[in-house]
Amino acid sequence: MELAEIYKLIDNSGISVGEVKLDNRVAFCTCTKEGYEGIGIDYSKIETTADEKFVALEEYYHLYYGLTYKLDDTRNPLRRQNIERAERRAERHAASKLVTLKMLTSAFAAGLRNLWELAEEFNVPEHAITTAIEHYKCRGLL
Repeated sequence: MELAEIYKLIDNSGISVGEVKLDNRVAFCTCTKEGYEGIGIDYSKIETTADEKFVALEEYYHLYYGLTYKLDDTRNPLRRQNIERAERRAERHAASKLVTLKMLTSAFAAGLRNLWELAEEFNVPEHAITTAIEHYKCRGLL
């Protein structure tokens, strides 16, 4: 999936994307009671198109699947687990969209084995490859 396709998917979903400056994050998503959904990305922290694709798609899946959480929910004893769960699920959705099972099996058949080779072939970050492989292995597909 190319970067333009990702932004078109986001736009067609009625989600706004804007550039923001963030201290300790690359991106965030937000949804309001009124139904507004938006994604903020600090592009100065993104080095490659591969990284931008993953970041934008991961934030989209937070909103698409309702995988959001309150950052200021400090009284909740399960806060950390809720955040980690939402992040893992959004990352898995993004990775499996960027690196399909068919793409992986074709690459393996062509002799590609190293993470960096696969990442370069699909123009995604290496962690997207590992996340996708783990996702498909957990489902017994690899």
